[in-house]
Amino acid sequence: MGDASLVVLGTAAAVALGAGARVALALLGGWLASAGFVWLVGAVGSSARGLGASFSALAFANVPQILLLFANLPIAGIAFAWMALVWGWLAYVVATREVVSCATSRAVVIGSATYGIRLFFAQTLVAGASTLASLSS
Repeated sequence: MGDASLVVLGTAAAVALGAGARVALALLGGWLASAGFVWLVGAVGSSARGLGASFSALAFANVPQILLLFANLPIAGIAFAWMALVWGWLAYVVATREVVSCATSRAVVIGSATYGIRLFFAQTLVAGASTLASLSS
């Protein structure tokens, strides 16, 4: 899991520069939650390659999130955010297919659920931190 961790930490650091520390923390937490989910689904449903393979594959699937570095640009930021979203989803589907060793159609379903978990985790963390900040002031 060493190289995979470095990839995610590097991506999160770059994202923190552009989109903020909360988004970077959400990226890290989402990676952990989604990797566990893929491993669990794979362990139950078919021949998964193990938790370490799940962490590695989804770490590299998080690389498109580096586009969030440019998310705060005035006009182009929206395009970069959408590119990160779509490219990240496609990368999650491919990573899921490789980890779970299943057909692409099944990987689309599992990968979409996994990416949804990551997005939910990210949204919850970012929105929760914003709510806590507003309550404390």
